[in-house]
Amino acid sequence: MTNLTLQWNKCLEIIKDNLSAEQFNAWFVPIDAVKFENNTVTLRAPSHFFVERIEEQYITLLSPALRRVF
Repeated sequence: MTNLTLQWNKCLEIIKDNLSAEQFNAWFVPIDAVKFENNTVTLRAPSHFFVERIEEQYITLLSPALRRVF
């Protein structure tokens, strides 16, 4: 397992503690971390709809988790 994968999994643990299992499984399990470069994490989501939904509903949870871990 790569360091990036380990760090992303730590982020997921933080996020999972703050969501219902249904929300977590629907919106965060399908996302992968693909790159960490220049203090920027690149995530891959299944669709543009996913990206919009995360930005609208979950960015206040995702951003602090990423900052904390990365």
